[in-house]
Amino acid sequence: MHRKGTSLLKDFDKPALEAKTILLKAAGFSEEKFYSAPELRISDKKRDKYLEMLGKRKRGMPLAYVIGTKEFWSMDFKIGRGVLIPRPETEGLVKKILDLYSGNEKMIIDIGTGCGNIALAAARELPGVKIVGLDVSEKALSYAEKNARYHHLDNVRFIRGDMFGPFSKAVLKEKCGFIVCNPPYVAEKDWLALDPQIRKFEPKQALVSGRDGYEFINQLIGEAPKYLKPGGYLIFEIGKGQEDKVRSFFSEEWEHVECERDLAGIHRIFFAQRRNSLPF
Repeated sequence: MHRKGTSLLKDFDKPALEAKTILLKAAGFSEEKFYSAPELRISDKKRDKYLEMLGKRKRGMPLAYVIGTKEFWSMDFKIGRGVLIPRPETEGLVKKILDLYSGNEKMIIDIGTGCGNIALAAARELPGVKIVGLDVSEKALSYAEKNARYHHLDNVRFIRGDMFGPFSKAVLKEKCGFIVCNPPYVAEKDWLALDPQIRKFEPKQALVSGRDGYEFINQLIGEAPKYLKPGGYLIFEIGKGQEDKVRSFFSEEWEHVECERDLAGIHRIFFAQRRNSLPF
C-alpha cells in the first residue's frame, strides 16, 4: 500500500514520506508498527480511506488538511479547511514572548488565533498566565477549543471578535503584558500568484489584507496601545520585504521597535514596547 501511495504522489517533493504519513493516519498505525511490518495488511475500510486521502492530496489539498493535524511547537494541532495552517516560522512569535517574559505579565492577547497554535503554545510554556485568543471565524474557534481540550490547557479562553472588538465596549480588568498576532499581510494583487495549494484551500481572510497587504497591521499598531500596559509588548509577523513600510507605522507611543530575521534570513518577527509615559 505504501508503494502504491508513493507512486500516486510521485509529482510531489517527498512522495514516500507523504504516502507514509497518510497511511499511518488512515490505518491508525504507529511508525514503529509501520517499520516492523511494512507489508502489514489493512482492512478494506482502512484501505478505502487511505486511497481517498491519497486522492485528495494528489488533487493538491495540503497534507495538513488531508490528515487533519499539523505540528507546531512540538504540539499536534487539529485543523481543517477554513483554518490557516500553522507555519514553522510563526514559532518565532512564541519564542519572542518567552524571550521577553519577565514573570510579571499576567495576560496575553492573541489576535487572529486560528486553530489556537500560538495561544496554546504560550499557555503550555506559561501556565500561570491568562491567554485570550480572538478570531472572527467560528470554524477557527471551534478548532481552537478542541485543541485546548486535547492538550488539557485551561488557562486559555477563546472569544469571537474582530481585532480588539470584544474589548471595545468594556475596559479590561487589567491591561495585558503582550499582544501577539500572526496577521494577514498578503496584498490583494498578489493573491492569484500564491501557490495553488494555498490559494485554493486556505482561508483568504487569514492571508490577505487590503490592496497592499498593510491594512490589518497598520490598524493593529494603532489600536494596541489601548490594551497594553505601559512597558507591554506587541509582537507580530510580517511578510518578505515589508520591514521598512511597517516600521513607518509606529508612532511615539512605541519604543524599542525591532524586527528579527527568521531561519531563512527574512525579516519576520516585529516587536515593540509601549512607552511607560505616553506623549499625550
